[in-house]
Amino acid sequence: MTLYCRYHVLEPADWRCQTCHIDYCSTCSPDPADEDSTIPRKCPHCKANLQPLAAAYNAPPFWQRLTAFLRYPFSPIAGVLMFLAFLVPLVAPEGVLLNLARLGFLLPLTVYLWAVFEKVAGGDVEPIGPKALMETAGRTPLPLYLGLMLAVLAGGAAFAVENYHFAGKVLVVVLMGLLPAVLIGVASSRSLGGGFSSSGVMNVLSCVGPVYLALFLLPNLLLGSLLAFVGLFADVLPDAVGQGLDMAAFTYVAITVFVLSAYVLFQFQEELDYTPEGSEGKRKQYKRLDPVQLQLEMLLKDGNYSKAVTLLRMDVDKKAASIAQHERYHKLIWALGQEADLLAHATPYFKALLQAGRGVQAAGVFRNLMQRYPEFKVAEPEVRLDLAMAFEQQGDFKLAVHILSGLHKDHAQYPGLPEAYLLAARLLAEQLAMPQKALALVQFLQGRYRNHRLSADINRMQADLARQLGQAPA
Repeated sequence: MTLYCRYHVLEPADWRCQTCHIDYCSTCSPDPADEDSTIPRKCPHCKANLQPLAAAYNAPPFWQRLTAFLRYPFSPIAGVLMFLAFLVPLVAPEGVLLNLARLGFLLPLTVYLWAVFEKVAGGDVEPIGPKALMETAGRTPLPLYLGLMLAVLAGGAAFAVENYHFAGKVLVVVLMGLLPAVLIGVASSRSLGGGFSSSGVMNVLSCVGPVYLALFLLPNLLLGSLLAFVGLFADVLPDAVGQGLDMAAFTYVAITVFVLSAYVLFQFQEELDYTPEGSEGKRKQYKRLDPVQLQLEMLLKDGNYSKAVTLLRMDVDKKAASIAQHERYHKLIWALGQEADLLAHATPYFKALLQAGRGVQAAGVFRNLMQRYPEFKVAEPEVRLDLAMAFEQQGDFKLAVHILSGLHKDHAQYPGLPEAYLLAARLLAEQLAMPQKALALVQFLQGRYRNHRLSADINRMQADLARQLGQAPA
């Protein structure tokens, strides 16, 4: 059964905390910073070591992949073997030579089948190539021994069918049904004794459970269907051709049963205490994620909003906090409607956005805050001036003037007040057609900043506005 991450419910779980009884995906349990590190992964909650889940937990069950198993014999190497099986009775004469030819064919076939078995038992159902086949042939004599054992069983089954009729057929059905258990037992114990013993077979049956009934029935149904199909042409085909078709059918069934049995071993590897060949020491590369983002996701999905807010507040209070950190915090407190936190965070958020050249985004955030809190004002006058200039660049002159309105009351000692009000006066006169209000601002500046470095600009604007309104310059 596929297990899924508690916090990313569409992601299969790769790790489990035995203390918290929580399953995590690779995103929740990223690699240590050093890829070669032997430091175990820790549970984000209790910091206990995480236990890896077998890859089989992430794999679909074998009954969902039956079509892949049934197509496997038509892969290139398997197709060649089926063709050779068909040719054996055609080129070998009846009698001892034919039986020897069949045995000679069965041995290399078993090497191929075992190479397929080892690959599929690791979860890979792609057809093998010549390289994998040669590696298996040179690595272990087990396929040859298995081939001899299967040859003995096949010969015994044929003798039973021929001499005992109904009882012999029942025996063949039982042997075919138990063949997957034998193969799984041989592979999981890596010995013939583990598969060809009653204890080995019973162990497989108990670990796989009731679903083994499908494994028992499928080989028999497949073999019976193929032989029945070949039997339809028995009266019109030469004996050698019929025997060739029978051998090709047996080869097809053998390949299918080996692939199916290997995948079942892969699926139930935890229960069978099986480790696929070559899987030791392999490290899977996991996606690395911002640890704060990871912890935040967990807190939010657990409904612990207060801790999530505290965590992000600490994150944005850092001197080098990024835009992403500010955005994350703003979105959370906005969604939770926490007014005090929103107003306190607005100024540093605007600063970060403006410093990054994101004036449009800053304007959008400001408008949203104004809509929710009509009395909202930015806390720092420098940020208000920067926002006003950003609004001017975007053509929102009314909002630019609005944000500067009352600046002398809120920040009477602000050194940049003349520059801010000159900007407001220019926008009022040139963009908003309000020269009278512009003149009032300039006159305020004239009265307060007589010896300021911008006095000449202030006086010039006052004279221009006075002429525009038909008044005598001051």
